[in-house]
Amino acid sequence: RFLSCVSCSIHTFTAGCSFVTSAWQTNMLLAKLFGDKGRTLKERTFKPLRKTQKGSKRHELKEVAKATLGVAGLRQAVVLPAGEDLNEWLAMHTVDFFNTVVLLYTSIRPSCTRESCPKMCAGRFEYQATFASSTPVSLPAAEYCEQLFNWIGEQLDNPMYLPPEGKPFPTAFQSAVKNIMRRLFRVFAHIYYHHYDTIKG
Repeated sequence: RFLSCVSCSIHTFTAGCSFVTSAWQTNMLLAKLFGDKGRTLKERTFKPLRKTQKGSKRHELKEVAKATLGVAGLRQAVVLPAGEDLNEWLAMHTVDFFNTVVLLYTSIRPSCTRESCPKMCAGRFEYQATFASSTPVSLPAAEYCEQLFNWIGEQLDNPMYLPPEGKPFPTAFQSAVKNIMRRLFRVFAHIYYHHYDTIKG
């Protein structure tokens, strides 16, 4: 319930934001912001947004979730639809939440510099990176987010982690999803706490 609630909360927050645009436009903006011109897709810091294929179960679940926004309360909106698989529901929300947070961060990236955000914080709380090592490392917010998005993208591209529809999910899938969601929420918290004026503007 927590995982889906986080995703619905972000969608509610971004529902009226004019910067939320198509995946193609967003990828072009990402390339412009991060100097990716001339680099191959694999070399880019930010990979393209993940898509759900139309007609697939995950796309169908996404449409169900979207239909509840603004109509049902959050508790009702995140309830697993009757007869659906919990892991498929979580997979859909994880991909959707990842895309939404990337969109949000892209919109404030020019104002998230080493000078303005020397640490990845949300108020007095600092979030340290453990992507490349088990030892926590303090990073500027922009570098933390870039490494996080790349780390998550690699997992979402890995069929051993996020299998094709109809294939069994790994035993540790739900645990891994919690880890991804928790870290994505740190980005949302940073944006809300330190860049709210940019979003509002």
